[in-house]
Amino acid sequence: MKTPLAGAILTVFPTRRRLFAPGRNVWDNFAVPIYLEKFVLPLCVTVVVLVWANPMKLGLDLVQKISLSVAVIAFAYFVAHTLHKARPAAPASQAPAESEHVNKLDNVTRGGPSNLPPPPVSGTTSELEPPKGPHPKPPRTTSAPPAIGPRLGIGPEAYKDVPDEQVGQWAIEEADKIEEMASTYISRSTDAATLKAQIWFFSNDFKSCCAQDVKDLRTEILRRLGPPAKDPNENQAWKTLFRELWLPPGVQAPPQLVDIDPMDVKRYAPYLGHLGLKLKRRNIPRAAPSALHFSVQRIPAEKPEFPYRILVTIDTSKEIGFGYVVVQFEGPLAGVGCDFRDSKLVFRADQVENKDLAKILETNMGPRVYALQVGKTPFTPETPIHVVAFGKEQVRVAAVTFFDE
Repeated sequence: MKTPLAGAILTVFPTRRRLFAPGRNVWDNFAVPIYLEKFVLPLCVTVVVLVWANPMKLGLDLVQKISLSVAVIAFAYFVAHTLHKARPAAPASQAPAESEHVNKLDNVTRGGPSNLPPPPVSGTTSELEPPKGPHPKPPRTTSAPPAIGPRLGIGPEAYKDVPDEQVGQWAIEEADKIEEMASTYISRSTDAATLKAQIWFFSNDFKSCCAQDVKDLRTEILRRLGPPAKDPNENQAWKTLFRELWLPPGVQAPPQLVDIDPMDVKRYAPYLGHLGLKLKRRNIPRAAPSALHFSVQRIPAEKPEFPYRILVTIDTSKEIGFGYVVVQFEGPLAGVGCDFRDSKLVFRADQVENKDLAKILETNMGPRVYALQVGKTPFTPETPIHVVAFGKEQVRVAAVTFFDE
């Protein structure tokens, strides 16, 4: 609810009207806190000091000084309380929207529809359905190794009694956490002024929750993997994240180098995940690729220029919590999309550690290989994946395969 004072402040600061938008926390932005801290509160303190010091010889007696001081202090409290009261209640958490991955080919936007048609009824598949027969089952999802810990504080000795697979798993989870944290802050930035404030808030939050853990994990993983694990691109992204590393030892970093940009964190997070995966896979063998069961159904076209449109329904007999689901197409494909929640679309071979998948991505560049990395939401028997593909001519599904991470 807006109070009269809140409305007056919005009038003075029209560019900050979004501070009181529904679902926004008034303290998430910087205009009001800095205004209070740098102007209102110092002004009130100055007035109280001037009243009692009386350098201008105003001739105020004791009662006038006390009453004026109380009035100023009460006004400062009223402003702070009113702005705090204007803060809206936090919105209820909502389930994340279904992810949709879009590619481009020949200047044509491609992506799955938001409302996918129902999967084919049992026994009524189209002429595109692959021949019936036994399909190899996907590998059983292995759970993460049991936690050993908590780790012994911070620094190189913190992980000395923790096995490789656990340290690697922690690095993977930490990479996912900081990437999501960075994406959240980036989404809040709507202009240059807001971006500058969000960088300051993000930097403080990141340093308090994650910076030291990220440094310790990276140091420990590189120590265990040795020099072959060093990657020039990873090292460049690391120095961009912690820019004070460019300075000679002993040189004090200026303030602009101390703040951590969420964009730099988002760029570095995949490198930390890959390092963790390398360490984890040193003791846990990678499962061989295995075929997944799928069915294909012809569905009505949405655009006349792409008359051929199919729905691919992919099933699994056991839960898959990590790895990649890869659909390979044949024919002139124009677009493809899916409803697999929290999944990430993989384009390049350098984005994966699995050499079998990397080879496919290198030799089959383009939309004919649709590779989805399993995210926070697992692929389960109760939630099949629906993929929609369309083109000018007939499109076929050559294979649907699971690749280990």
